Amino acid sequence: MYETSLESIGLSPNEAKIYEALVHIGKSSVSQISKKSNIHRRNVYDSLNRLLEKGLIFQIFQAGENIYGAVNPDKLLEIVHEKEMEIEKIMPTLKMAYNQKPTEEVAFIYKGLEGYKNYMRDLVRVGESVDFLGAKALWFTPKIPSHFWKILRRK
Repeated sequence: MYETSLESIGLSPNEAKIYEALVHIGKSSVSQISKKSNIHRRNVYDSLNRLLEKGLIFQIFQAGENIYGAVNPDKLLEIVHEKEMEIEKIMPTLKMAYNQKPTEEVAFIYKGLEGYKNYMRDLVRVGESVDFLGAKALWFTPKIPSHFWKILRRK
């Protein structure tokens, strides 16, 4: 259900399924996790170890079989913010290197939805008038999330 969103912040498909399963069923054994997530038991162990390293789950040691549980989902936002802070640290250096290269008259070819978004960012960055000939009407496509336009307007 939320696998795609969880994968977008760096979880593998199996990690996403297992984390989501643990959120829904609570503290569980490996066999219960395997059934709920529909992942073979052998693969569950590997993913559990990676989720432990990421701090998204905890392990309860007990006789017989270990039990695992999901930590509070707020941890997901913490992971995203940590990644954002890492990028912000290097951003000045990256921008300086990018802006030091002389600009030449070139043509860029962007493809797909992300390409269109890059194209729109370039229009705002350059800030000059633009003429279009045979341009597709993607201005109002519903595939572009509304938050993108809000970010673009701030620039």
